[in-house]
Amino acid sequence: MQHTVSTQPKAHNEKVCHAPFLTVLVLIALWSFMVWSSSVQANIRVTVNSTESPELFAHLKVLSEGGSRAQKLAFIQISVLRRLFLEPAHNVSKKTILESQLRTAIRDKLLMLPLLQPHDIQSSVQSNKLNVVVEWLPERLTLQVSARLQMLDKELTKYLRISSKSNHFEQLKRLMPALYNIEERRILLQLLKLNGVEPPPLKNSRLVVFLDQHISRLATGLTFNMKALVREGREFESDLITSLEQYSLIFTAKPADFILDYQLDSEGQNDVSGAWLFDARIALLAKFNIKIVSAKLTLSEMADNESQAQRQALAKMADSLSENLRAFLLEKH
Repeated sequence: MQHTVSTQPKAHNEKVCHAPFLTVLVLIALWSFMVWSSSVQANIRVTVNSTESPELFAHLKVLSEGGSRAQKLAFIQISVLRRLFLEPAHNVSKKTILESQLRTAIRDKLLMLPLLQPHDIQSSVQSNKLNVVVEWLPERLTLQVSARLQMLDKELTKYLRISSKSNHFEQLKRLMPALYNIEERRILLQLLKLNGVEPPPLKNSRLVVFLDQHISRLATGLTFNMKALVREGREFESDLITSLEQYSLIFTAKPADFILDYQLDSEGQNDVSGAWLFDARIALLAKFNIKIVSAKLTLSEMADNESQAQRQALAKMADSLSENLRAFLLEKH
């Protein structure tokens, strides 16, 4: 073993001894930055098979034959965004029909936000497969998306002021902006995760869970009772109540969110087609018979008998009423 004796000043000796250590620190910092940078700029690859989405491929074929390249790219882009941010919510959702439809409609609207639009998109279409590579700008993810998340987080506190003394429907109506906030927050967090970007610290993470669960309880607990003047339609009531329950509209004899008014009139059987014909109307009323949502339908039902046709008509009435109620709530944002 050789020993080297230095005659240089002590201070210089310290500098020489620390130089390798500083070099290692610099290299570690550079390596960390390179790993972070590469993770931020990593491409996201999406593959869609024709068997999974036949409608998508049918539309792509139409655009390839008669649409412009810009139209085709725009269609592919929104299809990929839905695949990334909409379909996962469908797959894991255990929500009721009304709540699931509300959240899906909100997410579909949010996919048009400028922050979610990729910087670059490359696609190739084979006979039965669509391959897409999307990329977002790193600075958009680390600055703009993070800033938006912090703003959404800050806004959550104002929804705590909504009184729990009002009925479920009134609370849900006033909390619809909060549901938009929650779903946008989820999408943006998904976007950061897909790109390997660490989300910013958010103070109201526990509050968002509370509000989200509260909205779920409200959306699954909407109640109605029957308007006295429709009691002559009692023969229909059990079937109509069963149909409405599928949309989280539950019959109760107690004070309820809504009063249900409906009428189903048979117009007989069509001599040519054999279908049973009905004129129908259905509405949800608030206090003092103030109409909230309603639907008028002319229905034609193929069935073995009129009783079966009535049940089919009532199911369509329930579906139409739920659709109008969902549209009403979405307008409250």
